[in-house]
Amino acid sequence: MPLTLKDLEASLRELSHDNNPLKLIQDFADSLGKTAYRQRIFNKRGALVQDPILYQDVLDRGLLDSTVFLTVGQ
Repeated sequence: MPLTLKDLEASLRELSHDNNPLKLIQDFADSLGKTAYRQRIFNKRGALVQDPILYQDVLDRGLLDSTVFLTVGQ
């Protein structure tokens, strides 16, 4: 069983799409003890949920050309 959030993330990368990742996360959360500590771990920025991709950020980084538009159905 992973002992740190970093270990948990590494373990999850190796799993296929079944219920094993959920079980791994549940076991890890149970090992953290009190709810307050568990919340601090899982609420850290980027812990399990990543920030959404922002259109303006992608434009600012030059990863998207704003002059090219795709139309549905073309």
